[in-house]
Amino acid sequence: MNPNELMEKLGLSAEEMAELVALFVDSCRKDLEQMSAALAAEDARGVSETAHSIKGASGNMRFERVYEIAKIIEEDARRRSLDSIQSQMDQIRISIEHIEEDFKTFS
Repeated sequence: MNPNELMEKLGLSAEEMAELVALFVDSCRKDLEQMSAALAAEDARGVSETAHSIKGASGNMRFERVYEIAKIIEEDARRRSLDSIQSQMDQIRISIEHIEEDFKTFS
């Protein structure tokens, strides 16, 4: 993903982009903490709802990798299939780290 292209597509200034990415990363990390607690409690609905939140935010920001993983988590949780959720959450964490790194030039 090219940060400059994304910034243009979204029609944002560098400052606006930096602020949105920081908010996105912060929000995702909090959602992942909440999802982890829901997963530990075997709360499939909680996992699904939190994945839905991440999916929406990543879709709005056009972070497709995070969107796709969150979509899979949401679908799995709705089917009450929680076995692979932890590894998918780890993939989201890694993707968020890459996003943060890619957009450091904007901050």
